[in-house]
Amino acid sequence: MKNTKFTSLNMIAVFCFSVAMVVLYSVYTVHKENTSGIAKITNLLEKEQYVNDSLASILSSALDEDGDRCIPENLNGAVYLNGSKKAPCTLIDKLSVVEGELSDTTKKNRYISFKSLGFVYFFNKAVYDNLKPEQYNDVMSLTGRYKNFQLNNKKPDLWDFWNAHVNLNEVYIDKVSHKKIMTMSSPVINLQKSQIIGAVYADISEVEIRKLIEEIAPIKHWIDIQIYNQPHGVFFCATDKCDNANSSLNVNIGDTIFANSFHISSRVNLLLFIIDNAWQIISLMLFPLIFNSIWLRIAREISKYKKESLTDPLTNVYNRSALNYFKKNEFRSLVIFDCNAFKPINDTYGHLVGDEVLKLIAKHLLSNVRKGDVVIRFGGDEFIILCMDDALNCTKMAERISNGIKKSQLHIGNKHIETSVSFGVASINDDIKKSLHDADKELYYQKNKKKNI
Repeated sequence: MKNTKFTSLNMIAVFCFSVAMVVLYSVYTVHKENTSGIAKITNLLEKEQYVNDSLASILSSALDEDGDRCIPENLNGAVYLNGSKKAPCTLIDKLSVVEGELSDTTKKNRYISFKSLGFVYFFNKAVYDNLKPEQYNDVMSLTGRYKNFQLNNKKPDLWDFWNAHVNLNEVYIDKVSHKKIMTMSSPVINLQKSQIIGAVYADISEVEIRKLIEEIAPIKHWIDIQIYNQPHGVFFCATDKCDNANSSLNVNIGDTIFANSFHISSRVNLLLFIIDNAWQIISLMLFPLIFNSIWLRIAREISKYKKESLTDPLTNVYNRSALNYFKKNEFRSLVIFDCNAFKPINDTYGHLVGDEVLKLIAKHLLSNVRKGDVVIRFGGDEFIILCMDDALNCTKMAERISNGIKKSQLHIGNKHIETSVSFGVASINDDIKKSLHDADKELYYQKNKKKNI
């Protein structure tokens, strides 16, 4: 019963440990992948913004609005001029140089707008060459927001404004592609007049940002990341699982602010996470259980071997070696029993009968000792009981055992063998050998006393 209870508690503890390991692994893995995913998206947005800002800075440093004007013949993109066929030559020349340096990927989604010049330029001619006039006007109207932003917030310092311009990035439904777009914008400044005259834009769709992320390193499919544009209240999905964002299997795991106007939030889909990490989860659950099962089996075998090595095979009580394994300070007294006339019984009836006598004595000892007492076959026909009680109570127990053995008769066929024992009791002190010697002296005193009767 005790072993069964221990085994049950052990299995419960190991199971709890396994569950804790799975939880720790899950938390670590989700945190790691979530942090990595948000970092990829944040770095990507920062890179796109950096490219945009760099283009805006180049144009700002080269632009002369009041200089000569040219027809934009050397440009490969889509040009729109509202009411004029010319634009500042410095702008055309700089755009021509920049266009030759930029990669197709960088030019794919970028365009420039100068409201004061009535000028809009799309690097990607294939997509934007056939826009309607009102669509160009929509693009130019966005540029005017910089002026409004500056005035409404009373920030005449352009450099102060430059540091805050990222807040004008937004998410909306594009009228050309009809897709949800994140627009990143950077102001172009006339340095001579300290005025904002235009803007460089980069449009990134949900599909494009996913593709860019895939090129860097894929985000785990059980994580979905959304970018929420606070001013417009629009969500932009950076992964392909946002359609199930409200599922009960999704758990919010992170929220990061980007450029003040964007919240990057992330969720984990528990079902997909479990499926994707099934092998690791099963391993973490089973390994401790299997290891514990093996350990318990080994422990049982060791315990069994140890018990067998300390047990007398004939009487099933402890043998003499067991004396070295018990703490002597746990016992207060001991008693030594010796079978009277054991040699004549062996000589008369044989050793098999002698063995039965020893079994009978051991049976009486085991059935009369108190809880905590230990029965040991000391050798031959001698037995020892290590008693938890004092010498006086140990003596009473020994007398009870002696009387019980004397009253019982061993029947072997038609033979009736009378058995009796003598005993000696002593208190246990620091020297166990002395206690055994004292008890042995008492034992032989009794044996000699019985012989003289």
